[in-house]
Amino acid sequence: MSLSDARGMLKAYQLRHRASTGQHELAIASTKEVHAQNPDATPSYGSIAFNQLFLNRLDDALLTVARATERKLQSTDLSLIPYAVAFLKGDEEELRRAGAVAKKNPGLIDLISHLEALALARSGRLQEARRLSAVPVEIAQRSGRRERAALFEAGRAVWEAFYGNAAAARQSATKALALGRGRNVDYAACTRSMFAEWPPSPPVSRRKLPPSSSGFSIIPAPCSSIPWARWRACSWHERSRSRATR
Repeated sequence: MSLSDARGMLKAYQLRHRASTGQHELAIASTKEVHAQNPDATPSYGSIAFNQLFLNRLDDALLTVARATERKLQSTDLSLIPYAVAFLKGDEEELRRAGAVAKKNPGLIDLISHLEALALARSGRLQEARRLSAVPVEIAQRSGRRERAALFEAGRAVWEAFYGNAAAARQSATKALALGRGRNVDYAACTRSMFAEWPPSPPVSRRKLPPSSSGFSIIPAPCSSIPWARWRACSWHERSRSRATR
């Protein structure tokens, strides 16, 4: 790989993070500039597809994946897109097919299992969700990725809290924070606290998340009525407490 190719790929990864601030159109436009210089830079396809997904341009996201496939390019991001699109379209048959394909990638087995558990929780099948949610945590722990395992456990804490199961939510949040600390784990732990303090009552739905790169994988049914400014205060408090105990 040439130095210019490496720089292009690094730039594509950096632009991907604009999604966390909701600048999806800008991220797509900027990534396409990188893409024009190096059409074989795999990260640029993933960046474009995910931002199209966040904009609800589902068919465009699939088209981006197809273009990458034509060039024989593969990545974990590209493998996730068909699964996410099938879920958002409510296509159960395609969801199963996309999940089976994604699981052929060893790096995605835990994440797909986690997303399947979230889907079960979203549909109210909590016992099944609890059983399946243990799988990705165990896989991540076995591979030594404790923070990843913590994020999966934190996801369970969020949906337990969403359904009003305060004790179970607290138990999962405590386990998650013991496994590993990081921005996304703290985000989930604070979100769990918000649900416990302000229990939401709207029906489970695919409402739009406030801009967050971690929300996609931890909240099965986002609720737009949550006071997100309060989360920022909670997040600051968690960080301050963490520093104080070091």
